[in-house]
Amino acid sequence: IDVQFLSWIRDFDRNVVLVFTKSDLSKKEMVKTNMKRFRETLMAYNLPVPKCVSCSAKSGAGKMAIFEQIQRYLPKESKAEIKKKKASEAWLKNIGM
Repeated sequence: IDVQFLSWIRDFDRNVVLVFTKSDLSKKEMVKTNMKRFRETLMAYNLPVPKCVSCSAKSGAGKMAIFEQIQRYLPKESKAEIKKKKASEAWLKNIGM
């Protein structure tokens, strides 16, 4: 991800979450410093600063934070949709699927 990409995507009015990967390869303070520098760079270019999350596929650190951010931007299901979904799942279970 670079400043040019974030400048481009801003025009599409999309939610952005920056994920800093491989956080297990650096000390925690270095990861925080890198994230802070990136946010400062975005501010210097007058770009909106998105939510930033660090993660490690190796250790699983940050996985839940990523899931929480994804869930935050998903459309919410209405009670009627949830009830209909549960009824469909129960029907499929009853017929052995």
